[in-house]
Amino acid sequence: GEVLAREYQEPTYAVVHQMTVDAYAVQHPGTSSPQTIQSVVVHLISLCLMLVMQQAKRRHGDDFLWLDPPDSLGATT
Repeated sequence: GEVLAREYQEPTYAVVHQMTVDAYAVQHPGTSSPQTIQSVVVHLISLCLMLVMQQAKRRHGDDFLWLDPPDSLGATT
């Protein structure tokens, strides 16, 4: 509760709110059911994506390569 109160009081913490929600949901999944299993999976994926994005932001532009688009995208784009 204290963490959520801080996040709501100080706008600078808004960027980590989703991480707080995901971490809480994974640590307090409730009882085993298909819905809770799916919920935990979604929250774990969200946490993983956030961590990967943070790592990508720390990299330099020359760490990435340009990918040439295909000559044709086909009839349907």
